[in-house]
Amino acid sequence: MRPAQTLLFVVLFLATVSIAQAQIRGAVMDSLTRKPLLEASVSLLSAQDSSLVTFSITDGDGRFSLARVPSGSYRLLITFVGYQNGSKPIVTTGADADAGTIVMLPATKTLNEVIITGERAPVAVRGDTVEFNAGSFKTRPNAQLEDLLKKLPGVEVDRDGTIKAQGQTVRKVLVDGKPFFSDDPKMATRNLPADIVDKIQLFSQQSEQSQFSGVDDGERNQTINISTRPDKRKGTFGQQSVGAGTNDRYAARASINRFNGKQQVSAIGQANNINQQNFTVQDMNPGGGGGFGGQGISVQSGQGRGGGFSNNTGGGNQTAIVRSLLGGLNYRDTWGKTDVAASYFLNDTRTLTNRQSRRETRLTDSSFVTNQLTNSDRRNQNHRLNLRLESRLDAFTTLRFIPNFTGSRSLYNSQTNSQTFGTRNQPLNSSLAANNSTANGLTGGTNVLLLRKFKKRGRTISLNYSLNLNNQNTDGINQSQNSFAGRDTTNPARMINQRNDQITNSMTNGLTFSYTEPLNLRQTLEFHYALAADQN
Repeated sequence: MRPAQTLLFVVLFLATVSIAQAQIRGAVMDSLTRKPLLEASVSLLSAQDSSLVTFSITDGDGRFSLARVPSGSYRLLITFVGYQNGSKPIVTTGADADAGTIVMLPATKTLNEVIITGERAPVAVRGDTVEFNAGSFKTRPNAQLEDLLKKLPGVEVDRDGTIKAQGQTVRKVLVDGKPFFSDDPKMATRNLPADIVDKIQLFSQQSEQSQFSGVDDGERNQTINISTRPDKRKGTFGQQSVGAGTNDRYAARASINRFNGKQQVSAIGQANNINQQNFTVQDMNPGGGGGFGGQGISVQSGQGRGGGFSNNTGGGNQTAIVRSLLGGLNYRDTWGKTDVAASYFLNDTRTLTNRQSRRETRLTDSSFVTNQLTNSDRRNQNHRLNLRLESRLDAFTTLRFIPNFTGSRSLYNSQTNSQTFGTRNQPLNSSLAANNSTANGLTGGTNVLLLRKFKKRGRTISLNYSLNLNNQNTDGINQSQNSFAGRDTTNPARMINQRNDQITNSMTNGLTFSYTEPLNLRQTLEFHYALAADQN
């Protein structure tokens, strides 16, 4: 074999070995009963720095399988509630490995004392909750909570900040079991530092009615709960950053948090023009049900056609540069027997779009070119106010008062200049259009919920009153001047001047009564009555 061929063979062999992946199998059982342990957490850690490589849980036979493990030295860590942690070194060289049966010893307990030995597992399964130990996932200094979530197995964070866990979109992010800036996940993930996190718990949360009555109504939200470190639950901490770049780009943000046991106060602020929006956009769309098209004329086979109404006002152009301002306050505390959570949030975004296009259309016997220039300016402003009061009237009765309102204002302006030329560059038609719209809205509502439990387990009664408002006011103007070559010189242009005003005022009142009575340990009878009245 020639030296060059030998070298190529060695390189290919080393590359094959370096990317070889193996599968690790094994089983977990109880040391006393010799029975398999179901849903024990199995973590594969790097032998070098104990970082998490992958994880799994045992099946009904106590078996586990870890797929696509690169060659290297690792340590298996097995954890199960009520048992001491199990550990076993393992080395993979590209072939599948058998870890054998790992025997778990019961946790050691003594009178008036509990001795906890061993290390915390990176991942643990507790019932229907998957719990991640934040210390097992390394992040850069000053990282945000979102950066930590990206490192969790089974959790995906999109570019816009949307979180998916186990394939489902996360609707709520709680901090120590309580809302942070209402139900907006991004307010927590993009404004809280990662170094305050102790544990991250992932679970499917039932509705408040189901949690209270114990009867599953099928309504669930994928939820993440951020459990803060004990040393961070009392004190003041925050983050600040300022940046500037070319083309007048800038970004500045600041947050400050004061935690004192059950009392939490947070303030955030942000200003940038680099498309960073650390909140969920809930702005008004002036084009929805009352905007106008941004183009006054289109050309087909050399014939002109006047523009009209359209539901697209040019908003939502994802390629534009957005200027974003935001500020917010979040407060949480306990006043005697009442838990209080309140937040106020203001965001202001402005999008400037300059778009230029040249379109050439070729027909069987002719062709024409259309040049178009569009400038648009869109501005959205939101005010959100959320409040939650939960008062324990006695040992069995709870009263909840939950109002939330959002005030919105949106302005949109655009100007479009379009010109069409024939094969010999002769003018065919031209259009000059202007569109303006203004939208104001108030949405939200209030829930008042009275919950009552009885001494008999499973017997409950609840009364819920809800008020929902949706008030929208949209004004739009579409003006255009369309000129056509070869027309009568006494009437060379076609004018369009349209105005559209839309007002929507709706209010819904709802009253719901629910009573549950346990029939036996597995069955519960629920009586449910709902009444709703709409006013438009």
